[in-house]
Amino acid sequence: MTSPISACPEVGVWRAWLDQEDQSPRLADHLATCAGCQRLLADLRGEATDVSEALSLLAPTSLPSAAETALARERLDWRRREAKPIAVPVHAQEPRPMFLSRIATPWRVAASGLAAALALSLLVAVTPGGQALASSFLAQFRSQGVTPIEVS
Repeated sequence: MTSPISACPEVGVWRAWLDQEDQSPRLADHLATCAGCQRLLADLRGEATDVSEALSLLAPTSLPSAAETALARERLDWRRREAKPIAVPVHAQEPRPMFLSRIATPWRVAASGLAAALALSLLVAVTPGGQALASSFLAQFRSQGVTPIEVS
């Protein structure tokens, strides 16, 4: 889509030209010599026609009169007055114990962590296997002797 003299304008420039927003003579001169831009402009015109036809189907056939508008507003007001409020369930979940719903989530996480640490400590302190495991782990950190080092 390039001509030897100048580069072809962008699609947006051609759309503006079709909408008569940009009527520069250089576009008309370029269009007369560039077959690619002529094809592009024909496609844009076809798309514009298709869109115009589609939008015309959405247009109302006639506007409502003042009496029809007043009647519609009266019906709407009546429906709003007669409408019953929709019952929204307070809790859609299973009921929770009251003491759990009063404790915030970060505190629940901290309390469960402390409970797990306490259970592990009791397991190690009370059972003979836990005591043996703890003593073998702590044996790694016991010192056998102290060697003095002279610093000068």
